[in-house]
Order: sequence, then C-alpha cells, then structure tokens
Amino acid sequence: MRAGGGYGLRDRDGNPSVPPDSTAIRVYELRSHLPMWFDASGVLIAVAMIVLAVAALIVLVRTGGLTGIQRLVWALAIIFLPVVGPILWLVTRAIIRRGILGDPSSETNHNGA
Repeated sequence: MRAGGGYGLRDRDGNPSVPPDSTAIRVYELRSHLPMWFDASGVLIAVAMIVLAVAALIVLVRTGGLTGIQRLVWALAIIFLPVVGPILWLVTRAIIRRGILGDPSSETNHNGA
C-alpha cells in the first residue's frame, strides 16, 4: 500500500493525507466525539437482549401443554424478534399460568362432556 492510505496524496508539507470526503475519516471523527459510556451502553444492551432471549427459551422448553408446532413458532418469535418476542412469550405465559386465557393443556380433551 502506498503512503497516504493508498491514495498517494500528500499535503503541502509532504505528509501523507487522505481525501477530506473519505468515509473512514468521517466515521473516525464521529466516533471521537461520542462519549465513552456510549460504547459501553451498547454492549450492555446487547448482553441484556441475549439474556432475555435465553431466559425466554428456557421457560419455553420447561413449559408443558404446548404442541411441537406451538413451541417452534414461539422459539422462532423469540429468536427473530429480539426484544418483542421474548417479552411477548413471557407475558403470554404469565397470563396463561394465572388462568386468564386458560391453560392450553386443559383444553385439549374436552369433547363437550
């Protein structure tokens, strides 16, 4: 690679330079103005999302009364809808456990008797 980041450009003093419209320079300048906690908060949010998804998947596996298709659909929702899927599953499961929507296992073998 040639001096000047591969562009071969030099300023008045002969130092290697990069064109002012370079995307790399703009990204570097943007990142240098962000506070340090900004990077740390992004990592914490990502870790929280992963923990939430893993917890929801564990609850899903331990939950009885679901068919294989229902488990598959919920697992896909938890995985592909990063925040909404796990929260929706945990809230739905809590509602079912309290009996508001009814337990899916109690509805399977009722033939009107």
